[in-house]
Amino acid sequence: MKKKILCLLCMVLIAMGGCGGSAAQQEEKELSKSVPNEEITEESVEETNTDDAGRATIQMGEFEAETLSKEAATQEIFEKSQLTMLNIWATFCGPCIQEMEGLGELNREYDSQKFQIVGLISDVYSQEQSEEIQKVIEENMETARVIIDATKADYTHLLLNQPLWEKLGGYMQYVPTTIFLDSEGRQVGEIYSSAHSKEEWKEIIDGVLSEMEAEEE
Repeated sequence: MKKKILCLLCMVLIAMGGCGGSAAQQEEKELSKSVPNEEITEESVEETNTDDAGRATIQMGEFEAETLSKEAATQEIFEKSQLTMLNIWATFCGPCIQEMEGLGELNREYDSQKFQIVGLISDVYSQEQSEEIQKVIEENMETARVIIDATKADYTHLLLNQPLWEKLGGYMQYVPTTIFLDSEGRQVGEIYSSAHSKEEWKEIIDGVLSEMEAEEE
């Protein structure tokens, strides 16, 4: 079974450049870094918060969830670090998988009290479904484990459930989508709806941390 999934993983990575499409060459390049999540619409958002400039922002608030390792998780997961990078990905998403090795390295390189990465697997649900759907979910769960093992992206990965869907669904039209959150689960900086190299992410992370430290002074 695992050998079959590894072959599928290789096929996804090879085919990754074919995700999405556009009339303009530059737009094609950007779309190749993400994959549409066709089931998700902006109406999925539970409520909209705004910053001082009137822009929509995310505040996670209270929630209960489950990790891929079957552990309970709540909003307290964000309290472990000054800055959390919430990386929303899917097992079918080539660009997601391509960036995960770099994300795993970054998570190990930073002081965990200062920065951490948390994954959210958008096609693995923790709530019981019909027998047919549950079978697909379990297959996706096994695929996710293989991907994480292969890329060494061994940080905590949350499973999508209804409360998380209501809070984040409208921001998940494309995967990967990455959101930065402070220790209270409030959005910091921009939302990124494309994959990036390790070096690009490091520059972004350091920039967000610098802005946070400047605001504290």
